[in-house]
Amino acid sequence: MKRKYYTVADIEALARSRQHALILGPDDRVTPLARDRARELGIELRSSQPPATTPPGYTYPSADKAHRAFLDKLTELERDLVAAPVLARVARNVIRAADRGDAIVMPSHLQLATHGLSWTRKRELEPKVRILIIWAHRLFGPHSARRRFDILWALEELQTCLSNPF
Repeated sequence: MKRKYYTVADIEALARSRQHALILGPDDRVTPLARDRARELGIELRSSQPPATTPPGYTYPSADKAHRAFLDKLTELERDLVAAPVLARVARNVIRAADRGDAIVMPSHLQLATHGLSWTRKRELEPKVRILIIWAHRLFGPHSARRRFDILWALEELQTCLSNPF
C-alpha cells in the first residue's frame, strides 16, 4: 500500500465538500499544520487502526512529573540511538520542541536512517518509543493544554522507522 500525505489543501478540500471526517490508513500521514487546520474546521481525523492502549497496570503521573519523565525518557532514547545519528537528531529535535517549543525539522531521508541499528536493537527500542507516544498523547494531544501535533507526528515517524524490517 502506498503512503499518502495529507496537507492543509487536502483538509480544506474536505471542508469545501462538507465532509466531517477523514479515515486514515495505516501508512497515511497528516502534516502538523493540516492537523491544526482540521481541528479548526471541525474535521475529525480517524485512524483505521485501533488506538494505542495504555499498558496494563499503568497509571499516569501528574502533568509536571509526566513532562519531566517524558523529557528524561526522550534523552535516554537519544543516547540509545547514537548508532543511528539521524534518528538521534529527531529525538533531540523532539526534546527541544517539548522543552522550549521549537519547531521540529524532520530529515527528508528518515526511512534510511536506521542503518546503524541491528534489527534486534530496533526491536528493543520500539516499545520505548511506543510508551513515549502514549505519554505524548496525554501531554501534547488534542485534549491537552500544550497541543503539539508535531511532537506526536515526529514520534510516530520514529516508531515507523524502528518497526521497518529493512
